[in-house]
Amino acid sequence: MPKSTPDTTADDAPEAVALPETNYFEVLAQIAPETDKKARLTYVSWAEAWNRLKRVFPDADFFFHETDTVLHDQEGNPMQGPETYLFTAPNFIGGFVKVTVTVAGISHTMPLPVMDQRNNAVPADKIDAMAINKALLRALTKCIAMHGLGLHVYKGEDLPDEMSETQTTAPAKPKKANPSTARIRKASEGKDREKVAALYKEMGGGKPDTDVDALVKAIEALPSV
Repeated sequence: MPKSTPDTTADDAPEAVALPETNYFEVLAQIAPETDKKARLTYVSWAEAWNRLKRVFPDADFFFHETDTVLHDQEGNPMQGPETYLFTAPNFIGGFVKVTVTVAGISHTMPLPVMDQRNNAVPADKIDAMAINKALLRALTKCIAMHGLGLHVYKGEDLPDEMSETQTTAPAKPKKANPSTARIRKASEGKDREKVAALYKEMGGGKPDTDVDALVKAIEALPSV
């Protein structure tokens, strides 16, 4: 006879994996870091982002990616230092850096071009140690945002300039109607449009020196249709 299979009890069942009560991203997304403005740009300083992150997740860590690319100075000598973090773009038109930030066991990597104060890419022959250092810290801040802290600051940065401008500026206030235009329109009610247009053109309507009173009287004198 085949052996019987023993009944499985609750004690024999595998334990369920304990899920965190709160998503770590949600925790960081609720933190509102202090922001600063430079020109029309809003940004979070790297010190503010790192300070806020480590207070909540003290085990958070990061590292800057190094490259095998060796840059040379004008005399052909290999340069050492921050240049080891610079990745060159195709045709050597510029460069970028990369940083990885790990929070709660989850890692995100963020590349960032070396940019000037106007957020324009710096040509390769203009990149210096200070530009690389600033790019590394900007990338660090942006990579922290990928974990939720300060992510709202970057909302819309990937939109075309005209769309970003539309969303970030207040809508233009409607222009007040010109009293002279309102008078001419009122006088034109019930009149032949072609005759009004011809009269308007003949008497220089719309020009700064237009005699509005005379134009209104002339329109009013036209027969009604």
